[in-house]
Amino acid sequence: MRRALTAAVLLILVQMAPARAQEQVTLLRGSWSATVGTTATLQGTWSAQLQLSSPDAAAGTWTLVGAGNKILARGTWSATRTAGTWRGAWSARGAARGAARTGTWQADAAGGAKTLADLLRSSLEAQLNGAWHSAGRQGRWSLKAAR
Repeated sequence: MRRALTAAVLLILVQMAPARAQEQVTLLRGSWSATVGTTATLQGTWSAQLQLSSPDAAAGTWTLVGAGNKILARGTWSATRTAGTWRGAWSARGAARGAARTGTWQADAAGGAKTLADLLRSSLEAQLNGAWHSAGRQGRWSLKAAR
C-alpha cells in the first residue's frame, strides 16, 4: 500500500513537471519599424520568449514584411543587460536571395525597467526605441507588443 501511494505521488509529480516548466516562459509578440539612415523605413513582426529563470536575457524571432504582408526575411535575435544597457544581436536570411545579414542593437534608456523581461513587457503599454547597426549601415528602431 505504501509503495503504491509513493508511486502514485511520484507519477503525479512527474506529470506536473512539464507544466511547471511551461509556466515559467512568457511569449510576447508585436510589430516593429526601423529606419535605414534618414530615408528608408522597414517594418515587420517580432516575438520574444522570456524565461523567469533568466530575467536579464531573452531571445526571439522576427520578420521583415513588405507590400501585401509578404515576408521578405526571417531572423532571430537575442539580448542581455550589460553594464545597465540593453544590448543584443540579430541575424536574418532573405526569403528570395537567401543572403544572411547580422547586426547589433541597443535600446534607449530603459525607463526604470529592472530586467529585460520588464523592458519587453513595458512595450505592451508604450513603444520602445533604440538604435541598430549592420555592415556600416545604421538607423533607429521602435517596437510595440500586441495584447
